[in-house]
Amino acid sequence: RYFAHHSVEVTSLIKSGNETEKDIKNVQDILIELKKIGVMRNEPVLVVGGGVLADIAGFALALFHRNTPYVMLNTSIVTGIDAGPSP
Repeated sequence: RYFAHHSVEVTSLIKSGNETEKDIKNVQDILIELKKIGVMRNEPVLVVGGGVLADIAGFALALFHRNTPYVMLNTSIVTGIDAGPSP
């Protein structure tokens, strides 16, 4: 409701957070989806999840348009300390 209230369009991309999903294929899938959705260079992306998602999404966003900004909403304290490149 927050985004709708502020007239912010939201598109969801749902990925698995299993450790076995941490591979280059999922990074590539995210890059393809970002291109299809039409994310622009200065549009921040909201990433919600744990360590695996922080790692693969952070890496994909670092590659996309030479460092697309993102906000990581961690689902655990460990994720906030341990996972993902810094935005």
